[in-house]
Amino acid sequence: MNVQVKYQRNLKLLTWVNFLGSFQLYAAIAIIYYAQVSGSYALGLTVFSISTLTSSIFDLPLGIFSDRTARKTVLCLGITASLLQLIFIALAVDFKLLAIGAIFGGLASALFSGNNNALLHDTAREAGKGEEYSHNLGRITSMTQLALGVATIIGAAIANQSLHLAIQLSIIPIALSLFISLFIIEPELHDKASNYHYLHDLKEAVREFVRNIKLRNLMIGSVLESSLGESSHQFQASFYATFLPIWAIGLAKTATYITGFLGFFYSGKVIKRFKELPSLVFSSVFTRITNLIAYGLPSILSPVLVAANSATFGIASVAKGSLFQQQFSPHQRATMGSLTSVVDNVAFSILGPILGLLADRLSPGIALVIFQVAMIPSVFLFRNLKSREVQN
Repeated sequence: MNVQVKYQRNLKLLTWVNFLGSFQLYAAIAIIYYAQVSGSYALGLTVFSISTLTSSIFDLPLGIFSDRTARKTVLCLGITASLLQLIFIALAVDFKLLAIGAIFGGLASALFSGNNNALLHDTAREAGKGEEYSHNLGRITSMTQLALGVATIIGAAIANQSLHLAIQLSIIPIALSLFISLFIIEPELHDKASNYHYLHDLKEAVREFVRNIKLRNLMIGSVLESSLGESSHQFQASFYATFLPIWAIGLAKTATYITGFLGFFYSGKVIKRFKELPSLVFSSVFTRITNLIAYGLPSILSPVLVAANSATFGIASVAKGSLFQQQFSPHQRATMGSLTSVVDNVAFSILGPILGLLADRLSPGIALVIFQVAMIPSVFLFRNLKSREVQN
């Protein structure tokens, strides 16, 4: 098959795989369902922790596995794990089956981490379209936000009649995603890692992070924003509940997903116009300012401000993804991406409970403000990348 035809085909298939894989009708009510099945909110929240912990354990080994085998194979395995996750959750009558489902969810996350971006990058590079990576990543990732936004509205209506039905119906789009993934064509331009023991590959990846100052600063800044930001995102509903009725919280979350979709969708054009680093720095500054106002001065405008900076989140995510790929070594893209993901997951696992403790002792708003202040150093780390470019 002509390499350009294969390139366009893979882009379309990856777009649909991403959309269907993210069409989770149960996402908005997951914690309610978990608590209902397990019998407590504590056990319900533990389901998320098990998934994150599993992902942290397997992220690096599976990233190395991706660098040594076919990207398409790893993608299909990840979707299969997602499918098994939903099946066990749908069958759950107690915490045990929820925990098993969470383990498969963590495996899926570990399989996707590093591999999917590497698959897209290898596909573009093979077609001589490496400069379009940011544009393609933004368009494809935007499907996640669009899928979640649409699924949240439909899922809320279904869940109002039956929480269990929302879980069951979520299996269908995941199964379709798996079917479509079978038609993706493996890029021939895949610089596979050597057959050394995986500890050798890990040491090589860690050595690259230590040696490459730009890569190290980018990772530290990214982990700060991702772990603190994800903790804040998961806690948003509790913050909104202090001044909004429950029905309005769903609308606020949907607005966030939709603006996130727009941010990812147009991120390629923004980055092409302003380049990766300026786009990343501006997005980080804008997000810190708007979030500090939104959380520091709770009002009806808070969800609007949060939704607004969700657009810049998409731009920042794509910019960081592109900058990482520029620094990663070709034969260890998935391994190095997984290493970053592991650090991020560990940080999130620690910071999530800390945010909860701060909220219990102070208030949800003050706790979120503290986390936003803690993210400010990431802006300076990103700015420092520019000085490194000048020096180089």
